[in-house]
Amino acid sequence: MFEYTYAFLASIIWAYSILVYKDISLKFKVICVNIWRLIAASFFLLLCTYLISDTSPSIGSIYALFSGVITLGIGDTLYFYSSIYIG
Repeated sequence: MFEYTYAFLASIIWAYSILVYKDISLKFKVICVNIWRLIAASFFLLLCTYLISDTSPSIGSIYALFSGVITLGIGDTLYFYSSIYIG
């Protein structure tokens, strides 16, 4: 029962976030908005990883972090540009 509620809540948050990012992207450069979003997300991800795990991050998790930053950096930047272009 709760999995449907969580999925619905996640979809509502995701739909609202693109509206917020679109408004912010119209005021500032898209690349700046995306860089700050990635920095904040990486910081909180590393903080959660540090607080949850007992050991230092493995090389695999470091590669996953860099892969995510590169992929999200390129993919989300193009996504934000397209949301402005489409309207």
